[in-house]
Amino acid sequence: MERKMRGNGEKVPDEVFDPYEEYEHLPTFISIRLHHGGIFSKGRSRKYLNVIYSRAMNLCVLLRNLVTQMNRKDFFHFVRPDIDLQFGLQALGNDTDIQVLLEYVPECKLFDVYTEH
Repeated sequence: MERKMRGNGEKVPDEVFDPYEEYEHLPTFISIRLHHGGIFSKGRSRKYLNVIYSRAMNLCVLLRNLVTQMNRKDFFHFVRPDIDLQFGLQALGNDTDIQVLLEYVPECKLFDVYTEH
């Protein structure tokens, strides 16, 4: 596969990386699509607004931002793969929460994880 640098705001096409194909023989591997810097909307239809995804960010900067968020007592959630954001949001705050996420790993290879403060 040819690799190239993406410009600011340029999204990765779904066909570039398919975790279900890439991890077919790696049963414990997953990918996480991280949504951070936003807030959850109020009301009937939950959405994640003002998310930071429009600019390229290297891994070191991203990890530094996440550590800062964790130190501010921000909260992390994942969306159950069988339910939408409105009803499938689950906490990721302790080992028990991680165990719940791991129950989905055999069938799901891509998880949406959100931050909230």
